[in-house]
Amino acid sequence: MALSDLGQYQQAIANYEEAIELDPNDSITYNNKGITHSKQGNFKAAVTSYNRALNINPNDSTTLTNKGNLTHTPQTHKTLTLRDCISRECFISVGGL
Repeated sequence: MALSDLGQYQQAIANYEEAIELDPNDSITYNNKGITHSKQGNFKAAVTSYNRALNINPNDSTTLTNKGNLTHTPQTHKTLTLRDCISRECFISVGGL
């Protein structure tokens, strides 16, 4: 994730998309793409990437943790839907409880 760490988010996303074209079943690439979207503040895209990773590998603790951390953060709630939430706080904030 060197490009993402350097703040070159668009190039990092482009590289992840190329990698996904080569191997669409690589959950790690989707997870890393989610991290990069999250760093950009694009929380909806981050959750989408995390969900795709979890569709491939539902028990991946790293992706579950990343998605949980993201949906647990109150500032992200305004961009999420109930389907994106996995924390109680998110459900409450988004309006589900």
